[in-house]
Amino acid sequence: LAQAERAARETSGAASPAPHPATPLPAAARDVAPAQEARQSDASLRRVELALSGSGVVSGRPNTWLWGGALAARWGQRRGYSIVVDTQFQRGRASLPLADVRWTVLSGFAGGALGTELGPLRLSAGLGLRAGWITLEGEVDAPDTGQSLTAPWAGPALPLRVAFDTGAAVLPFVAGEAGYVALPVRGHVEHGPLLIEQRGPWLGASVGVAVEL
Repeated sequence: LAQAERAARETSGAASPAPHPATPLPAAARDVAPAQEARQSDASLRRVELALSGSGVVSGRPNTWLWGGALAARWGQRRGYSIVVDTQFQRGRASLPLADVRWTVLSGFAGGALGTELGPLRLSAGLGLRAGWITLEGEVDAPDTGQSLTAPWAGPALPLRVAFDTGAAVLPFVAGEAGYVALPVRGHVEHGPLLIEQRGPWLGASVGVAVEL
């Protein structure tokens, strides 16, 4: 009986081969996932947006509405910090007792922004400097003649934006901006009193579309 049990154990051991050691993956296979993650991280860091929008701004004393458009670019992570620049062109008209004054404003913004996501909404708030050139042209009835002046202006600006993530590269958005003219421009009646000036706070709003590249 003992010999029979010993023979059965030997037969069971022969029928169950020893397990083979696990074969390690090639180094190239192990590097695939980290490489993909690194490429995705680099793409996020290099994410660029180009945006086109129509805008309206109320600025100056007396308050004048300016209408125009803007072209903007944004570099940075999809979430977190990004660099924002834009250029705006706007025109408006103020009707005053002594004259009508046409405004032409060309400006640029450069600054940073912090962003986050809330469902399909992308929220961002920034801080930077807006500076540019303004032309004020006076229009009066004959026999008087109107004059014009062109001068630089600048001030800190706080842009805000809410964009809607459509799941594609196109992002519709609404935005606002508040700022304060620290380098003002003043227009006077010739040898007379102050007529109009670009100074103090301004408020703006815009609607546009951004494209991710």
